[in-house]
Amino acid sequence: MIPSVVNGQEFDITSVDRKIVSHIHDSEWNISVAMSGGGVGFIHKLLSTVGASRTVIDVAIPYSAAALRRYLGYCPEAYCSVETASDLAVAAYASAVKLPGIDGHKLLGVGITAALATDRSRQGGDRCHISIAGPDINICRSIEFKLGDNDRDKQDSIVSKLALLTVTEALKLNSDDSVLELASQFHDEYLGKEGPNIEHWLSGLLEGRLDVLAQSVEGHIGVINSSPRALLSGSFDPLHAGHKQLAAVASDTLDTNVDFELSVINVDKPPLGNTVISERMNSFCGYARIFLTRAPTFREKARLFPGTTFVVGIDTAIRLIDSVYYTDTMDMRLALKEINEQGCGFLVAGRSLKDGFLGIGDISIPSEFSDMFTGIAESEFRNDISSTDIRNLRS
Repeated sequence: MIPSVVNGQEFDITSVDRKIVSHIHDSEWNISVAMSGGGVGFIHKLLSTVGASRTVIDVAIPYSAAALRRYLGYCPEAYCSVETASDLAVAAYASAVKLPGIDGHKLLGVGITAALATDRSRQGGDRCHISIAGPDINICRSIEFKLGDNDRDKQDSIVSKLALLTVTEALKLNSDDSVLELASQFHDEYLGKEGPNIEHWLSGLLEGRLDVLAQSVEGHIGVINSSPRALLSGSFDPLHAGHKQLAAVASDTLDTNVDFELSVINVDKPPLGNTVISERMNSFCGYARIFLTRAPTFREKARLFPGTTFVVGIDTAIRLIDSVYYTDTMDMRLALKEINEQGCGFLVAGRSLKDGFLGIGDISIPSEFSDMFTGIAESEFRNDISSTDIRNLRS
């Protein structure tokens, strides 16, 4: 259990608090908050300090169990838990990022769920969980108050201070003197709490509560961060040298980093299971960022990643312009039109198929969509390695 002693101090809004909040307001980041059960002092600190309108996008307080279920879109197993705080943070982020003028690269979702001193019977002790969701950010900090430490105002003040400290951690303001002074009021145990495990994130994706997850190069899991400029989509069963070579060539061609995307939902196959997803994600740790989605088609991918260039093989390009893979020819044209309207396009690599090597010049693209497709010359990239062949060799 994490001790609740915070050097015996009573917390009001202090000059240290205001200095920290001023740093947050000057950071050019936006914050969207969803809280249930406690932490009202955190909102007071944010809103009562000059500059709040630059930072705070939204504050949601789904306080009752029914309101919390409606806000999350599901019934959590525990209303005050690391997982629920994380889902509140993700929901707050997802709600704000859809608003006009909001930059998802500079947005934090803050989720607070608390069970503080009460006059009714309740399972579990007094506690609080604070979660931050944002670009490559998945932070959770927790407090469990000691039995008998039942001053609700003091508990809420401590929760609010810890929420403030957790935001500064996400914004990498840790070295500021005011932040260090605030951090010194907390025991080290507060600063090392892990966020939800990967199973929780994946269940949210598979159950449809989340549309996208991002895994950083370092292996950190969180909500979508900066939108990718180029994506190489695939099943990566397994990730092999051909994928890596194509990503490198595409990166040089497009003059940008190429990320990867794996859809856990397939058009004609069952959804991938947690174990399979984890194994494939692990292959990217230390190499590249990968996005997990519920988007099996490029029409759906374009909705999630507007302005992105999708790096594909010629076999995929053929399917994109073949009405057999749609309801009819009109559906194909509508899909390509929507992808184009999202500002997306395709960088196409040739490969050897049953009829020999095929490149972009060997397929017939409808004229109104030809500008969406750019080919990679065979002299720049040719790698006929096949995932199927690799799997067969392993069996």
